[in-house]
Amino acid sequence: MPSLLSQWHFILPLVLIMLLGTILIKCLPFKVLRYGLYTGLHLLGLLQLFCIERKQAFAQYMDYEELYFNPQVLQTISLSSWGWLICQWFGLLLLVYWVAGKAKKVMTHYPSFDVVKPQWVWLVLFGVSVLLAPDIYRNSLVSIRNTLANLWVDDHSTVYANSYQPLNGIFAASQLGSDYSIIAHASGGFIRTTVKGDREAVRYSNSVNGAEQSIADGKKLIELDFLSTSDGELIAGHDWPRVKAFLGYQGQHDRKLQNNSPLTYAEFTSLRESSEIKPLDIKQANALFEKDKSLILVTDKTQDYPKLVEGFHFPERLIVECFSLYQCKRAHRYGIVNTALNIRLDNPEILDYLRRNHISMVTFRGVETQDTQLFERAKAMLNAGVVTLVYTHADDVAYLQQHIGVTASAVYSDFFSLQSQTLITP
Repeated sequence: MPSLLSQWHFILPLVLIMLLGTILIKCLPFKVLRYGLYTGLHLLGLLQLFCIERKQAFAQYMDYEELYFNPQVLQTISLSSWGWLICQWFGLLLLVYWVAGKAKKVMTHYPSFDVVKPQWVWLVLFGVSVLLAPDIYRNSLVSIRNTLANLWVDDHSTVYANSYQPLNGIFAASQLGSDYSIIAHASGGFIRTTVKGDREAVRYSNSVNGAEQSIADGKKLIELDFLSTSDGELIAGHDWPRVKAFLGYQGQHDRKLQNNSPLTYAEFTSLRESSEIKPLDIKQANALFEKDKSLILVTDKTQDYPKLVEGFHFPERLIVECFSLYQCKRAHRYGIVNTALNIRLDNPEILDYLRRNHISMVTFRGVETQDTQLFERAKAMLNAGVVTLVYTHADDVAYLQQHIGVTASAVYSDFFSLQSQTLITP
């Protein structure tokens, strides 16, 4: 099914605006004025349809405020999508003109409209339709604004224009083996011995066990995911089924048998006392970061920024990954200075976008050296002064050796050891 059909919540207000606008223009005198307004309305409508299609096909990861045009704009929509877009546009025009013509005849044949001029009726309805669809017009205006803004963006070779250096420049000379080159993912993985005597690798624990081993290994970037208990306390966990499985809730250690309902804080702490794997809470996290003032906390799960700022006592040592520009701005409003915007490197103008929005730190999925275009784009971003925190689908020592200091300031890892420069295995 063509992608535009799935955007009905934007298409319907657009149809309403076009219809009422056309009817209103039909009621106006002077052919030249009508034709001029028709042309303007149709161009604006086509731009809006184009923006909707482009967001659907190319920039799904962006908010509408972040949607913008670039010199390669014609390449971002496939030929088939262009064809469907044009067909839809002509179909929309036929429908609009047919309904508008019928409406004008009805209006002129009812004498009751002599008291209230038809133009004013349609003008009011047109105004209401615009108010009901703010995203449509905001999208077009933001696109036009950012198109103009692109004319003043510097070339990629220039130094990144931002006076703020995240965390006093700790990533400036990043290389594999340095304290801030590896992010201990979900507190870091560790090896445990099961009740049967087998050695088992544990990931995603967000635990005291993992954090203490990561700190002992020399890692300074500790990533923790945070969840809220049912009574509003922050605890570290990737998801509730996993947390419950680690704690053995109701005697079950298989996360597939656990549901997503949060525990109370009392239930959480009670179960943790007898558990081998001990997920952290925000109080224990504060104790670890109080003890070692060189540690940096990285987090992404929670968007309850007021609670995070209130609970974590060292906001100057906090990096929050955000998945939209809106969330970055929202985090800043609550006093979080260090935000990292999650991006996709298939956007050819991403560095211009970062400059324009004063973004100093990003996260993205790692790219392979053989993917030349994306590799060079990531490399240019790091060379321009952007801090790049990179995640991959698996721990790979060769990848770390090739990319840290080249495309990545730091890489998320479960089992890479800074001390031995190898992976920790059972």
